[in-house]
Amino acid sequence: MYFAYAWPKVLASGMQQRGDEPVVALELDAGLGCLAVVMASSVEIWSTGQHRRLVGRHTRDPEAVAEDGAYLAARWRGGGFARLAVVAAGGRARLFDVVWPNASTPRDADADPAALPDRCELVLRATLTVGPGSIVGMIPTAADDLLDGGHRRMGSLPPMLSPVNEESAAPLNDGVCLSIAGDGDVLLLGTSTGHIVQCSWDARSSGSTGGSSHDVVSRGDPCADGGDHRHGAVIRLDYSTEMRAVAAVMSSGACALLRIDDTMDGIVDGDLVGRAGEKRVAERLRLERWLGEGDSTCASFSPPSRGTVAVGASTGAVRLYRVDSEADYDVHVATPWHVLSPADWGYAPADTGGCADVRWTSNGGAVAAGWWRRGIAAWSANGCRLMCTLRQGGGTAGSHGSDAAGSGSARRDPWEGRVDDA
Repeated sequence: MYFAYAWPKVLASGMQQRGDEPVVALELDAGLGCLAVVMASSVEIWSTGQHRRLVGRHTRDPEAVAEDGAYLAARWRGGGFARLAVVAAGGRARLFDVVWPNASTPRDADADPAALPDRCELVLRATLTVGPGSIVGMIPTAADDLLDGGHRRMGSLPPMLSPVNEESAAPLNDGVCLSIAGDGDVLLLGTSTGHIVQCSWDARSSGSTGGSSHDVVSRGDPCADGGDHRHGAVIRLDYSTEMRAVAAVMSSGACALLRIDDTMDGIVDGDLVGRAGEKRVAERLRLERWLGEGDSTCASFSPPSRGTVAVGASTGAVRLYRVDSEADYDVHVATPWHVLSPADWGYAPADTGGCADVRWTSNGGAVAAGWWRRGIAAWSANGCRLMCTLRQGGGTAGSHGSDAAGSGSARRDPWEGRVDDA
């Protein structure tokens, strides 16, 4: 049973231009006790103990950002590996080893977050290129620029991005990287052409500068509906090795539930193994059915014991689907078994914006969502709301007329302004 208490903390690293460079990704590795905070030109590593501390930072100069593009997303390898993959808009993914120069012993999955050393370094291990690696000019923009009455416009990329330039991408037809997912064995990249490309976590570029490495293990085109790429780019990905499934959110607002095909030749103990013993997943992905209502913005698998995938929508709702439920295979569209929404508290999509991200707790007991404009909420796995930073009835659709019409305290989050400096 989960009980919510207190309010979320606001962490400030002291960077003067934080307001000009929005956070584009938060990635937690609970085993390592590390939280990666990703912005367009930098990555920060925070401890995850009771007293959160900024312990490391990787920052790029404007020339490097112009060459590689803005950072878009990140993923920890997990499984005790202190390795972080960061996707850049220029078509590349960077692999960083996170090292603690002052640590007497290496970090491992059983390390105590409270004992995290005071300083870590991000050492570039490899730069992976799935497409042309050309400059694409993705520029951070205000979220409201791509919001129309609180809805993310269908066909648009996430709010911090402008459209990509896919010049010279034709040879591999993979476009440029936009999204990332994986676990300790598998690293998947979603591309601007709708493909899913698998690279190696163990890639190492030649030279001390971490030069480009075309270390592609496998690639697939599972989101093409009958060969039609009308759904556009893969802007968000999630992967569950236990459920043998991938959720791919497309720029059109569609969300594809993909399954790993176990009927292919060359399967060893349930896995198609390639060179160096690596699992080949991307080429085996098959479309099982579509999720959502054409307004999807993000997706996240629960732990396998729950067998559920949560799909966030541009309306602010979070729809829960059973991964193993029977679908109507004539239309390949599933029906959610539960819908979580801020509308229950009187908040319209114009108040909160679309769902920016959705995540499950490690045991699947609760799911949390955050919205583009404001607000964070957590629910139990059965749909009971545990916590919400928005006041009940404070939205424009709320029942409290004076609060709904005003722009004072009812229009602010209760925890706004509570900042913990690094």
